[in-house]
Amino acid sequence: MAHTIPDVKITKEIDSFIKKISLTIGVNIENIKKKISIKNIRYDRVEPDVFEAIVEALSANRKLWIDYKSKYPQNVSERTINPLHLLLYKGNWNLLAFCEKRCELRTFALSGIMKIEGLEDSISVDLPEINIERLIEENYGIYLHDSTTVKSEV
Repeated sequence: MAHTIPDVKITKEIDSFIKKISLTIGVNIENIKKKISIKNIRYDRVEPDVFEAIVEALSANRKLWIDYKSKYPQNVSERTINPLHLLLYKGNWNLLAFCEKRCELRTFALSGIMKIEGLEDSISVDLPEINIERLIEENYGIYLHDSTTVKSEV
């Protein structure tokens, strides 16, 4: 499962963590790997530096500047975004973020990010409260157990 993450450093850390857990609970991880398959519907390549910048921004509650190429129509536009949630859906990474250009919550396919730069600015404190769980349920049909609400507190 860790191999769906495009950042090699994070993948290695997750692999190491899973191996440690498997030793602790007495599970032969190599045997389990042969018996579990993950098949994605499709997969669009994500550059590791894009993934890393997004994870860092999410962790630090910082804005991002991106050059984004939409799929339909294939336009490239500059955006300043407030990253809120990273979602792997049907084999593709998506970022749920508040777009300052459109003044609304948008979903950005990571494969469409042509350039990215972490900004020093914190995520806007005046963002509306967004219930991520409900958003994912309504738009992706994925039902989460915990209520995840992003508040405008920074």
